[in-house]
Amino acid sequence: RQRYLAHYRVAMQGFSWDDLGPEFLAMRDRIDAHVQSDPKRIYSYEHFQQNFFTTVRPPFGGLAGGNIIGLEQFVDERVDYLSGNAELMARGPAIVDLSVSNEEPAPGEPVTITATVLPDGSAVQGVDLFYRPSPTTGFERVTMDWIGGDDYEAVLPIMGVGGQRVLYYVGATADNAFESLSFYPTGTEWGALEVNYQAATGPGIRITEWAYSMDSGEFVEFTNTSDEAIDMAGWSYDDGGRVPGNFDLSPFGVVEPGQSVILTEALAEDFRAAWGLDAGVVIIGELGVVEGNNLGRNDEINVFNADGELMDRLTYGDEDFDGSIRTRDASGQACSSAIGANDVFAWSLSEAGDAFGSWAASTGELGTPGVMATIVCEDCPPDLDGDGALTIFDFLEFQNLFDAMDPRADFDGDGAFTIFDFLAFQNAFDLGCAP
Repeated sequence: RQRYLAHYRVAMQGFSWDDLGPEFLAMRDRIDAHVQSDPKRIYSYEHFQQNFFTTVRPPFGGLAGGNIIGLEQFVDERVDYLSGNAELMARGPAIVDLSVSNEEPAPGEPVTITATVLPDGSAVQGVDLFYRPSPTTGFERVTMDWIGGDDYEAVLPIMGVGGQRVLYYVGATADNAFESLSFYPTGTEWGALEVNYQAATGPGIRITEWAYSMDSGEFVEFTNTSDEAIDMAGWSYDDGGRVPGNFDLSPFGVVEPGQSVILTEALAEDFRAAWGLDAGVVIIGELGVVEGNNLGRNDEINVFNADGELMDRLTYGDEDFDGSIRTRDASGQACSSAIGANDVFAWSLSEAGDAFGSWAASTGELGTPGVMATIVCEDCPPDLDGDGALTIFDFLEFQNLFDAMDPRADFDGDGAFTIFDFLAFQNAFDLGCAP
């Protein structure tokens, strides 16, 4: 009951003639000419105009007869009636802030939720954390501990596994006769917040190359970076939906150490022919043709093991991550230190003659599908546009980052953005990058 009334109070925040009147009158103006010219209307045009504000009484029987309350009157009377309901007007506490220790924790990492809750007409009786461990379960509840002042805290009572998505929200109870509730976010289950556990760290099956738009077919390359063979029976892929089991990767079978396998939207043999790959490269084709989701320009790549645990994730998109690569007609590749880190800024486009050994498909695109080159890259801070060369474009990117107060422009490392950062960048640029 109190949950229902809490939602009712939220809905009432936009229920007044000041809020609704302009919308009603805009609708009136939109249909005014049509009503005025309607030869079959059951009330007069004058009644139509007046009834937005006052009660009218058409001189007819049936639906067109009797008193018809004005819209403004109805809203005002309804507000007056609801305002006289003591239980409805008894507010819950004000939850003014909510924070989480880590929105994307490592598997098994404890996550602490902290809420700042203020009395609002009554003292705070208690604060609860509501959480849902998986999409197939309901929300559970745990009491949040008072930690001093107006702050309450609870540790999310789960041991999160890689890729687990936990929804949560906070509810607070007032110490009044009704035990009135309030929630943050106000939509509770409908608008819950999220904790998303990262992929497992260390060697294993990793995303080592990808391209979202190719004439030969978009593709993702997975490589076994461990020292042990991995059986991918029961493994699966999904894009930004992050749902284990979306597309079956079992046909990859047992992947040996260092072996790369390919998932593509093209027919497997068409992709093999376009890139000149031999029969030893295992390819799963027709992603998105019958099932599974194709990659978009701004999307995500997720690979799950047979237990539904996230093994690797790469979130990308040159629009969502300004300055990152757009893998159209050239694949994305990364140095070994960036593999498994889910940092799209560490990836670069394949180029002819690059360190990855990229070659051209028969359709003209560049990449190395089916072959992972282990490249150890030296750090090159002044190469801000990530193209592997120091040019005027790095100066332009530095200026953009400096103007935006991006930490990458703090070249002297003092936490401030001054002329000394320009001097430090110039010095780093002049020194060049290690080969």
